[in-house]
This record gives sequence, C-alpha cells and structure tokens, in this order.
Amino acid sequence: MSELKVVVNSPTGSPPAERDDMWVWDEDGGYIVACGYSAFPPTCPVWGDEVGYKSVTVIVPPKLENDARYSLEYNHGGGSVVKRRVMPDGRVAMRSDYQCW
Repeated sequence: MSELKVVVNSPTGSPPAERDDMWVWDEDGGYIVACGYSAFPPTCPVWGDEVGYKSVTVIVPPKLENDARYSLEYNHGGGSVVKRRVMPDGRVAMRSDYQCW
C-alpha cells in the first residue's frame, strides 16, 4: 500500500494590517475587472480569455499587490494566483483561480 501525501498551501505573505472585504477596494485604483461568477464581465480585458468559475482578475496599485495576493489566496486557496502582469500604467494585474475544491 502506498502513502498518500497531502500538501496544504497557506496564503503568501502576511495578513493585511487592515483587513477589509477583499472584493471592496478603495478609489486608489484597485478593483475586480473580470470574474467567473458575478456581475463582472466573464471575459478578461487583461489576458483576453474567459475567467473560470469562481476565478477572478484584479488590477491593483503596486502598494496593494501583497495585500491583494494574500486576500486572494486566503479566499481561493494558497497558490491560487496563477498569472501576474504589470500594466502600462504601473498597476498590477493578477488572476486567481479558485483552488478550494
């Protein structure tokens, strides 16, 4: 009989100092641009693909990148951020694919 090895990934980094609902960003430019399960468009304007069920693309200012990554991984599971791109205006786009099945 072989052993079953289970690995549980934790969110990257540390929890944000002030933890608001991760889906609500301030007006510094952080927001959801595509989402696979809500009123947001299902087609991603950053990568041009369809966003999977419960996955999300967010664009945040560089100062919010670590907090956004932690919050995405806290909600979607460690290692959920699978794509990252620095936009021409300096903001950071991230795709988080839901891992908690």
